[in-house]
Amino acid sequence: MRSNLFSLGMCSAVAAVAVAGSANAAVSGVSLWDFRDFSIGTAPVGNTQGGNTGVAPGNLFPDWVTDLYQTGTSMTGSGGKVNVVLSAINNSAASLFLAASNPVNLTGTTSFDINVTSTNGVAGQWFVGLYDVNSVAAYMNDFVVMGNTVGSLSALTSGGNWTTDAGFDWSQVTEVNLHFTKYGFGAAAPSFSFDSFTAVGAVPAPGALALLGAAGIVGARRRRA
Repeated sequence: MRSNLFSLGMCSAVAAVAVAGSANAAVSGVSLWDFRDFSIGTAPVGNTQGGNTGVAPGNLFPDWVTDLYQTGTSMTGSGGKVNVVLSAINNSAASLFLAASNPVNLTGTTSFDINVTSTNGVAGQWFVGLYDVNSVAAYMNDFVVMGNTVGSLSALTSGGNWTTDAGFDWSQVTEVNLHFTKYGFGAAAPSFSFDSFTAVGAVPAPGALALLGAAGIVGARRRRA
């Protein structure tokens, strides 16, 4: 796992892209990760790359890896959320790679949405990339600026901000990369939390629906316990 998909976006012009979406908007599609039960590690040592690896059972993409860059950058999991802190160093970054042994059908995806639950008001930006079972990529050309917005934020899969390499198969996706960096070159360090990551418009297969339903039942039982 852990491809270098994010570098494809880094090599292109990092332009400010308009963010679509509204706070707490209801979306339909495929949840790319169940945030109820997981443990993500902390920061790298010194200025080297660091991170953690794990498995979150019951998810369509159960295997995860974090990649963290620069001292003071961290990505942790608690309370059903991913909490990201980016260093004040200008090239600080944090990536969450999600992978599946069985390909996932994301045909029909119109956008990838995250739901931001809190922010310190310092602008960050994010990037999405995919690989299919044949290691063919689809990815955003430019980062989407988060600003200090709380609520649902969308990265559209149409228009000039998205590239689908020849032969990419939306029905056979095996890896998803969600990558965060600072926006601009100021001294401030962005921090934020998000509690969902969704492929909007995609329709899960019947087996996936059953899997997600079972995960919801387990989560409800935990909350009642």
